[in-house]
Amino acid sequence: MRSPKGSPYLFLALAPLFWAGNFVFGKPLLQALPPSGINLIRWLLACIVLVALTLTLEGRLPHPQRHQWPVLAAMALTGVVLFNALVYLSLVYTTSTNSALINAVTPALTMVLGALAGLGRLTGRRLVGAFVSLVGVSWIVSQGSLGTLTELSFNRGDLICS
Repeated sequence: MRSPKGSPYLFLALAPLFWAGNFVFGKPLLQALPPSGINLIRWLLACIVLVALTLTLEGRLPHPQRHQWPVLAAMALTGVVLFNALVYLSLVYTTSTNSALINAVTPALTMVLGALAGLGRLTGRRLVGAFVSLVGVSWIVSQGSLGTLTELSFNRGDLICS
């Protein structure tokens, strides 16, 4: 049954599309703006859209409790501000292809590190899912060319974005 506020599958499909835009549009934007400027504009636009959506769908903005603010601030600083600033900074020194491939490894790496820390289990199904995901991203990013993948060169930008 469809949710009254829209299909969650639509939003799940749109998320990677918008995420990929960081790499596709970020590289050419660096010709006109510094990485910090791109990050600022991106998050200003995101805030406008998210506040409008929240007000439309929920009728009000959320009001976190006082004890939740330190955790929210830490997540905002590391997961939003620093991560995206480093993505755009890395694009100064590397290619969109390298950045997208390195970013595609993140969920699999998180799964492995979580298992090593005792926060989850590595099951065959999860490993197969991670492998299929990485192959899919590699196929899309390389436009189906194995030569593109074998000719990749790594540089200091790849260290920044990882």
